Amino acid sequence: MSDLTLLRGPHNGLQKSKVEEMWEKTLLSPWRDISSRPKKEIRGKLVRLGAILQCEQRGLVLPQTCELDLKILSDVIETLHLGTLIVDDIEDSSQERRGGPTLHLKYGLPVALNLGNLLYFEALQKISRSSLNDIQKLRIYEAIHETMVQGHMGQALDLSIPVDHLDRENVEEVCLKSLDLKSGVLMALALKMGAIAVDEKAQAEQLHHVGVLFGRSLQMLDDCGNLQTQTKSPKNLEDLILRRPSWIWVVLAKEYDAKDWKEFSRVIDFLPEVAQLEKFLVRTELQKKSRDQAVLFLADVLQQFQTQFQLKSCSQALKIAHELGERLSSAYQAQNCHYR
Repeated sequence: MSDLTLLRGPHNGLQKSKVEEMWEKTLLSPWRDISSRPKKEIRGKLVRLGAILQCEQRGLVLPQTCELDLKILSDVIETLHLGTLIVDDIEDSSQERRGGPTLHLKYGLPVALNLGNLLYFEALQKISRSSLNDIQKLRIYEAIHETMVQGHMGQALDLSIPVDHLDRENVEEVCLKSLDLKSGVLMALALKMGAIAVDEKAQAEQLHHVGVLFGRSLQMLDDCGNLQTQTKSPKNLEDLILRRPSWIWVVLAKEYDAKDWKEFSRVIDFLPEVAQLEKFLVRTELQKKSRDQAVLFLADVLQQFQTQFQLKSCSQALKIAHELGERLSSAYQAQNCHYR
């Protein structure tokens, strides 16, 4: 992991000043901590997918000169994502992230909040180190700005009212919008940045729809993995305890009757004690049904991707998309869900 861009440059020789020691304690050390934990970096790989797809659409081969810029942009999207996770953990009072204690528990809320916010701007700083031209940089800055606005709007839905207080006919709309704005737009951003990196005139908006659907798939599978009672990870049942919008509530509202809806709302009152929830899951097979539908949804997204861009079976972009789909299907099993 590289040091923060803002802290680079000449200082007082080899010996750190007192100011630098303080930055080390409250910025760099916490960032190194969370960055060194297990992660999947799926969003970073979507940057490359966007670039390769754009090249294929124009009948070109990805230039070797683009490799460094794609690496920088992959780092940009992962830095943005990490910042959102730190802030999200604060808002949810989460205890665990990526297999370790959340930063606000380990280093204190002020340090975690400051670092989470700083990473949004650190991501923007990284773009200046690329060889992209001014038009490309401007388009990417604008895309990031719009994504961050939408992401905060999605978080506002999570922080609104408990999902089981909604009328059941409103649950699907609210939950899917939350999934799209919190996960979908960030994955769409990754695809768009990759396309713009190889072509300043790329019609990146065409990638937005499929990117959002990829992100929705990711979150649907993550929600299924979180509906886990056997692991001791406190992260697994967090969204249920907080009654946040999720894919599980969509399936419950659409596929089950009012009696099961009421029973599910009741059993999660007992969490983190899981005995009542386990009985409900055995009887209804809610977890299996939710995951089966999520996997089918992902398969449909991949088909839409191929159709929308008229990709042949030998397409490298299609191959990468399917590989990512397989990773999504397997990566968000219950035992790994806290690595997001």
